[in-house]
Amino acid sequence: MSKSGKKPQETRTARSLLRAAFEAWEAGDVMTVRRFARDVLAGKRGGDDDHEALDLAKLLSLESVPVEGTPEAVAQHLLARTSIPPKAYAFAVAALAVFLGLLSLAVFRYAG
Repeated sequence: MSKSGKKPQETRTARSLLRAAFEAWEAGDVMTVRRFARDVLAGKRGGDDDHEALDLAKLLSLESVPVEGTPEAVAQHLLARTSIPPKAYAFAVAALAVFLGLLSLAVFRYAG
C-alpha cells in the first residue's frame, strides 16, 4: 500500500474498471473517471465488470434517468456526469469579452 492509503492501479483494474471509476468519481477525480470509462467503452474490462455494472446501475440511477445494467451503459453515464456543460464555456467567453472590452477602454483612455 502506498502512503496515501490507495491500492495500486493494477489491483483495481484486475477487480473492476467500473468500480475503480465509481470510487474515483466519489473521490472527485474526474480525469480518472473519464479514463476508466473510456477504457470500458474501448473494450477493456476487469474481472467483475458485468456484476459491478448491475450494482452501479442501481446506485447511479435516478427516478427520471434510469441506467441500464450493462458495463457500456454505466460507463456512458459516468462520462455524461463528468462532462463540462456548454453553458460554462459560454460564461467564460462572455467574461473574457467583458474583460477585453474594459482593458481596451482603459488603454485608449490612458494611452493618450
